[in-house]
Amino acid sequence: MAQQPRKHHFVPQFYLAGFTKNDSKDGTLHVFDRQRRANWSSTPKGSAHKRDYHAVDPAIDGDPMSFEKKLGQFETQWSQTLANVIEKQSVPEDESFGDLMMFVAFMAVRVLRIREILSSHIDQVSKATIQLQLATELGRASFRATLQELGQTMPDEQFEELVRFGQSGQYEVDFDQTWHVKQMLQMAIDLAPLLSLRNWTLWISENSAPDLICSDSPVTPTWISPMQGPFPPAFGTPNTIVSVPLNRRIVLVSILEKELPYIRLGTEGVARVNSMTAMHANQLYSAESDFVWMRQDESLGNSKDLIEFVGHNGDEIRDSEMASSD
Repeated sequence: MAQQPRKHHFVPQFYLAGFTKNDSKDGTLHVFDRQRRANWSSTPKGSAHKRDYHAVDPAIDGDPMSFEKKLGQFETQWSQTLANVIEKQSVPEDESFGDLMMFVAFMAVRVLRIREILSSHIDQVSKATIQLQLATELGRASFRATLQELGQTMPDEQFEELVRFGQSGQYEVDFDQTWHVKQMLQMAIDLAPLLSLRNWTLWISENSAPDLICSDSPVTPTWISPMQGPFPPAFGTPNTIVSVPLNRRIVLVSILEKELPYIRLGTEGVARVNSMTAMHANQLYSAESDFVWMRQDESLGNSKDLIEFVGHNGDEIRDSEMASSD
């Protein structure tokens, strides 16, 4: 068998290439890592990947890299769709609009952040269920009966030790990699039609404006007008704007209610978009060694300010600390 692909990009190389000066997979890409509070120079090839991220159970079709290879075929098609959008500077109205929405859907769900959210939810719910069952004598008896049905008979002392371990929560619960890949695929298929209901347009940077950035979570829903309450903005929620930087000069944006006006982004406009792009990201990617973003007080910050802000305010920029999308 030929050498298998092992570096799986959760943000595709062809997309990251648009955030280099020469639009190349080998071009210079400046990486800003908020968790590490550090930055370095890399390339699209060398960024936003994880070993075997899309690998699946080989029992499915005999090849653990089958999904990664299929995703590569999709990316070839999406790269052409994206290139046409950028060249024509307009949202397509033909069948390629569906390709664009599927690209955006995959960009929204394939990232590390979504997988980590799913893993965290599985872990929390599973532990709560285990601890609830083991909290009563009846639950422990049922648990022991299940173990016996599975052929796991153990003395009382060993069983009690297992119960204490289950109650402690000092372990992690998650589904296997294949489940995560299947879930990602299903989420993208479900999300694409919802995204197509939004009204999409392009905002383009003025020649004198700085560059847009992208991130490892580049599809961002944000409140248009601030909303109180526990529920975050979502792709199907009214009063939200969804932004997707397409390259360092063009961003794709949408709302549900009506078509957004065409805007030429100056420095402040780029700063607002960059703030949205950074909202849920850990790593930010830029063609330049610096970038602009907008603070809550409407003043402009740079990359160093953002790293320092994260250092003083935790690992995640809160919605209330980011600029609104008005």
